[in-house]
Amino acid sequence: TLRHQASRLRQTLNLIKAPNALHESDALLSFIRQCCPSLPPNFSPSHPKDLIQACQQTAYSLYLYVGVALGTGRSTGVILIGYFDQSSELSVVKLLDTLQLSADAVDPAVDIDTEASTNTCAADTDARLLIEKLKKFSLPLSNLCAFYCNAPHPTVSRVFESQLQAFSPSLVSLCGLPGIAGRACQAGLLASFRCVVDLIRSLHQYITIRPSVNHRLKAMFTNAESYNPSHPVCEQALFIISTVQKMASSWKDIMRYFNSVRQVADAHHIRSQLMDHKVKLRFLFLAQTLEPLRALQELQQNGTVDVATQLQLTSIMVRSYATNLLRPSAIECFLTKWDLQILHNEQELLPALDVDIRFNARKFLFVTSMADLGEQDRSDFLKDAVKFYKAALESLVTSIPGNLGELALLNIYKVLKHLENINVRRILFFNLTPWSLIFVETA
Repeated sequence: TLRHQASRLRQTLNLIKAPNALHESDALLSFIRQCCPSLPPNFSPSHPKDLIQACQQTAYSLYLYVGVALGTGRSTGVILIGYFDQSSELSVVKLLDTLQLSADAVDPAVDIDTEASTNTCAADTDARLLIEKLKKFSLPLSNLCAFYCNAPHPTVSRVFESQLQAFSPSLVSLCGLPGIAGRACQAGLLASFRCVVDLIRSLHQYITIRPSVNHRLKAMFTNAESYNPSHPVCEQALFIISTVQKMASSWKDIMRYFNSVRQVADAHHIRSQLMDHKVKLRFLFLAQTLEPLRALQELQQNGTVDVATQLQLTSIMVRSYATNLLRPSAIECFLTKWDLQILHNEQELLPALDVDIRFNARKFLFVTSMADLGEQDRSDFLKDAVKFYKAALESLVTSIPGNLGELALLNIYKVLKHLENINVRRILFFNLTPWSLIFVETA
């Protein structure tokens, strides 16, 4: 995505031919030449004096992109600085320098959850290197107001955040926002509805190896080639949610097909699952409950929504899920303080029968006989619904900026639409490829 910003970088790098450049390095030059291949052979980047001067007087944003390819198998971290240029009244994003990070921060294949102490130590070292780099350029860390890092593991980003917040306690981190819907989807499904994921995998495998499968069944797996059962749910949330919704609305057609292929050996397991009312109940619940996550994930993947709107939509979704699970007296406390302990306090939860399981699932519970769906089955489902809401809420809350309350998240978009009605002291345009955010600090 950084490559797509080449035209903007050409305008904002403020590069000159300087033989005694402060931060000349092979990695920096390789990155700049990738963005601006027409530079002369003797080119050397200059000390970004205007950037340093601006950041000493106003708030600025810090972007850290890890694993940026330099060609010939090499990669590096890239540091960008964003701030509002008061003289031109324009937002600018400028290249500061490159930073070589550990493999744990860069490689998505590294399992950050294993050997936690070793990985945390590596992230601590990376964070210190970043801070030393900022100090080297005399950037005042107290003026740092927003941080974004594209590290594939949220755990790594949180280590960066904690060290930076020691210098700037009011720092707003947006590291958790990209992929927030996919992670919440994964957390909710794996906490209580693994059978749904397993059935989708079985159906996908069945259809993949049989080109003559019913066309209606195939239609449910549009873009199935992009689905890889070995990849995490969060990376394939759109496919899984879309499949859940299509299956819930076409259950009879799917049943009819698998009843017609009884002679096929590996169709028996799928057919038995489809005939199980407990399984159908879970699909009906998820088809409606996952819709807000699907909408946000789709907007993020398409790059059609700015960060302010994403924060607003996330806040609305958190309130919706919290209302479905918590007693009215606990909702406001949870939303004000983002207190996750409330989710684990049984006294703060709605009685199981009052938990909102959405219209279609509740209707199915009402019309299904006790012979097909016993009391224990119903009780188990309600417990699973509670687990889903708890896990999804916990994932969402840990991903949104912790120092922005619900009111701030809801009002960000309103403030930006009516800047003329407030006394603006500092305006910072924060551009996250492919997201955009404007932070406004009022007097």
